[in-house]
Amino acid sequence: MIFLPANRAFALDVKWRKQTAVQTVPGYVIQILRVQLVCVYFFAGLAKLNADWLVHHMPLAVWLPSKADLPIIGNWLALPLAAKLFSYGGALYDLSIGFLLWNKKTRPFAYLAVLIFHTMVGLLFNIGLFPWIMILCTLIFFSPSWHESKLKKVGYIPVGHHWSPRLPRLTQWAVVGFIAIQLVLPLRHIIYPGNLLWHEQGYRFGWRVMLVEKSGQAVFTVYDQQGVLLGEVDNQAYLSPYQEKQMAIQPDLILQYAHFLKDTLASQYQLGDLQIKCNSQVALNGRSAQALIDDSVDLTQEEEGWSNKSWVLPLKETSHD
Repeated sequence: MIFLPANRAFALDVKWRKQTAVQTVPGYVIQILRVQLVCVYFFAGLAKLNADWLVHHMPLAVWLPSKADLPIIGNWLALPLAAKLFSYGGALYDLSIGFLLWNKKTRPFAYLAVLIFHTMVGLLFNIGLFPWIMILCTLIFFSPSWHESKLKKVGYIPVGHHWSPRLPRLTQWAVVGFIAIQLVLPLRHIIYPGNLLWHEQGYRFGWRVMLVEKSGQAVFTVYDQQGVLLGEVDNQAYLSPYQEKQMAIQPDLILQYAHFLKDTLASQYQLGDLQIKCNSQVALNGRSAQALIDDSVDLTQEEEGWSNKSWVLPLKETSHD
């Protein structure tokens, strides 16, 4: 949005900067946003093609029964069949809805599905503004004439002139590069060994929506450079309850916190270089809790980067509860 001409019709720029309002923009401006929305949906669907989601119906098998107290539908949500239907339906929806929205013939029916799906998800699950944002953003798949017809009903009268400059070669390459990033970035997890939902390397910006139910705790111990134990950290002294909850289950946040502790404790107590080690016990999607971090590793010597985090222990497959 920084680089797209989104400030040429309704924005305050037109009034404050006395710019001429415009009616049209190059086609790529609309198409690039459509491409990105399709990527969000398609990769979210692709990420659901795993055993946890399709076979064990996790984490929906945990989340839906917790809604059993809802009127009318609560008893239905508590049934094992509900988690199965939601799992398969969610995967099918994500894999197909972007393409159905792009097709003119299926677009009205697809948008009705968007309204139903995201409203249901928004009401059932605590995932913030995401469902409502997607309901609004997917309107971009409708034609310009459709949007103008709706805007005219609220008093909008098109003004200005056509603005369709020739697309410079540099801009063409920028568009291609941007789309390539959207296609490649969500797939980077395949270069890392192990269960992605566990080690989370390549998880962010991969559009893996509603795939994880994690809980756990992390205990940090502090040593001097000779390996002498100095004490155990009280996380509540430095983190809010929400911060501590999120940190304990995400390796990159554990590493970030370890470096923070090293700097903070050294400053507070006038200590030299410290070693920080972590024992983190985490439960993933109904499995029994197990160690996430190698507690023999000094995390202050590890750096965040693209290389594999060898200090994250592999997931030991156990039965789902």
